[in-house]
Amino acid sequence: MPASTSKKAKKARRAVLNTLNTMVVTFKKHFLYESIVQQFFYQVFYFMNCNLFNELIDQGQKLCNCAAGFEIAISLSHYFEWAEKNLSALPRDQLFPHIHQASQVLVMDKKIMADRQTLEDIFPALNFSQIDRLITLYKPDNIAPDPVPKETKDVIKKLHEADPQDVKLDESLFATMH
Repeated sequence: MPASTSKKAKKARRAVLNTLNTMVVTFKKHFLYESIVQQFFYQVFYFMNCNLFNELIDQGQKLCNCAAGFEIAISLSHYFEWAEKNLSALPRDQLFPHIHQASQVLVMDKKIMADRQTLEDIFPALNFSQIDRLITLYKPDNIAPDPVPKETKDVIKKLHEADPQDVKLDESLFATMH
């Protein structure tokens, strides 16, 4: 990603984290039940997950490459760290599952993605239509200059066609904590 994009992303991330901190302080100040606080933030993270994932799908021609995948993963690590510090009861694997796994699709060796079981094990939050879309949009870059192998593309396309599902996430749904 260009340096200007990275600087903008850092600034935006700081602003979001500052807002989250303000919310935590406000909730504690007013003695809200911990379960309400947890559900509130779970819902916020769910909404962010949906918006970020859908933006990646919409802007895929610019963002579906290995460098962007690493940038996404690094940004998410800041939110994971914040959640661990402030919301210990929220399971990490339930925060940003789609965008986190999408970043993994972008950074990992595409050769190992050539069978159904591997895809289900590594990307349990993503359906085959979503993985197919990410792989279709993927563009090699300086970090990972090799294109997606034809065998991998064919396997994922076949799985997607056998069970087509929505690619975009519905952000209007309420998330439930597991």
